Amino acid sequence: MSKHRKETNINKASNGSFRSLFMHADRADMFLMAVGFISAIGDGLGSPAMLFFTSTAMNSIGGSSSVSTDVYVGGNSRLITSR
Repeated sequence: MSKHRKETNINKASNGSFRSLFMHADRADMFLMAVGFISAIGDGLGSPAMLFFTSTAMNSIGGSSSVSTDVYVGGNSRLITSR
């Protein structure tokens, strides 16, 4: 009966824990993991930040025109007809 208990304990010990992944890591490994973590955050925030700033710029350009639409359209039509 004690043999059966030893086999059960061996099976439980072989699973390992999350901490056991980092048990053999040295300072260089910890540094590289930290750099990778910060880089992953930066990569994940890059696209939403770009979309936010681009949409803000487009809204500010399109929302506050000081020139009337007649002058703007007239300027484009002259450029098109001069070709």
